[in-house]
Amino acid sequence: MNAVSKDSLGSRTRSALRRCNQCGLSEPMVEFYTSRRGFCKPCTRAYMKAVRRRNVDHYRAYDLARDSSASRLAARRNYRKTEQGKRANARSAKNQHAKNPEKRRARQMIFNAIQRGEIQRSPCRNCGAAVAEAHHPNYLNPMDVIWLCFTCHRTEHKRLTR
Repeated sequence: MNAVSKDSLGSRTRSALRRCNQCGLSEPMVEFYTSRRGFCKPCTRAYMKAVRRRNVDHYRAYDLARDSSASRLAARRNYRKTEQGKRANARSAKNQHAKNPEKRRARQMIFNAIQRGEIQRSPCRNCGAAVAEAHHPNYLNPMDVIWLCFTCHRTEHKRLTR
């Protein structure tokens, strides 16, 4: 029988060790997920990573459907309104700017040119939607853009990353 004790924080922990069916190491019970009690956490993570890799299309569709659910979208929207969410967004933007200075420069040049009236937004090149975004096929030529609506723009980036 497993002995139950309290740690220094008062949490209940199991002091017994359990042997992992995958790697054979004996680990404390806290190193095992309750849903897969036979594998330790590192082995479970490695197993799930391999399963996701084998079934990439299934999990890509599953993740997209889950991330697009109304409850998830509302939760993300509400989080971005909190102070913590605003700080996280600012940190993320700062990191992106540091990693991709040429992208930031190109976007800023287009924004400034639009503000000065040097260029005007055009309809989406693919579907003709009135509201379009500037897509840079090459960030080294910042003023050379293709105007795409939100949907076509995302589709273009997905096509480029595959």
